[in-house]
Amino acid sequence: MIYSIPEWYNTRMISHVIVVLLNFHQDDLTKTCLQTLAQASKLHQDSINIHTVLVQVEGDSEKKNDWTAKFSDVTVLSRKNLGFSGGNNEAIRYIQKNLSYDFVLLMNNDTRIDPECVFELVSFAQKQNTLGLYSPKIYFERNAEFHEGYTEQEKGHVIWYAGGVVDKKTMLAWHRGVDEVDHGNAQVPQKTDFCTGCCMLIPKVVIDRVGLLNQAYFLYLEDLEYCFRVQKVGGTCWYVPSAKMWHLNAGSTTGSGSELHQYYQTRNRVWFGLRFGSLRVKLAMIKEMIRLVRFGTTVQKEAVRDAVILRGGMWKGSK
Repeated sequence: MIYSIPEWYNTRMISHVIVVLLNFHQDDLTKTCLQTLAQASKLHQDSINIHTVLVQVEGDSEKKNDWTAKFSDVTVLSRKNLGFSGGNNEAIRYIQKNLSYDFVLLMNNDTRIDPECVFELVSFAQKQNTLGLYSPKIYFERNAEFHEGYTEQEKGHVIWYAGGVVDKKTMLAWHRGVDEVDHGNAQVPQKTDFCTGCCMLIPKVVIDRVGLLNQAYFLYLEDLEYCFRVQKVGGTCWYVPSAKMWHLNAGSTTGSGSELHQYYQTRNRVWFGLRFGSLRVKLAMIKEMIRLVRFGTTVQKEAVRDAVILRGGMWKGSK
């Protein structure tokens, strides 16, 4: 299905990009991210207008003045913890009601962008003629790699994301090129199975057509689910290597293998597999659910139960 893009989409002199950042007790990281956005905005002020909506999660409402005093192009919303999906949705709803925009750019706050990143994403998006989502080449921040053994020259050039791959037989997903040193590989823009919510450019026409993130997911796989919804209506996910950023991968939650990670990954993967998987995948998912109920951890059993009864949002064990 080809979705008609409005004529102005490719002809406007200045594109309005609203960046959405969630800040959950990580002021220093958020400040660094905003500084790189300010640099990008100044460099390309004749072609793109960048404004940031910062969601201050469970923070002191007085911080609003601190952020706006330091950064002129920032709007601050104070909200309770609604997870990645809910926090971003709150910001997008505000944008829809109050701001003029052509694109929304979802970003993690533990990132810093190359000054050309937003410009390259927008320029590439404007050349497409279908619904699309767009993510850049993302490197691990120096000394934040998963593994050791990289030289000082290689650090800062280790790939975190160079496109996304989904195994349709299992509905498991992973990043292409992860842990590889960039020696000029993955330099060609290409369609990809999914874009990453770490940095995902969403044109207004996509939001108008597909809507918001699935708020029930709360945390993890919400970007994957959104990408599949976009593709179901004829959209395309794109990897854009000319746009670059660095990801500290610090996170506002405990890491892989934690109970919180187990819960959201288990519950949300059940939902994702049962909605988008083939009949064979759905049957395999049901068998996996039965196995987890019998032999899984207490958290996994709870996650499967909540998936079955459609209990979304925050895991009660994290309160």
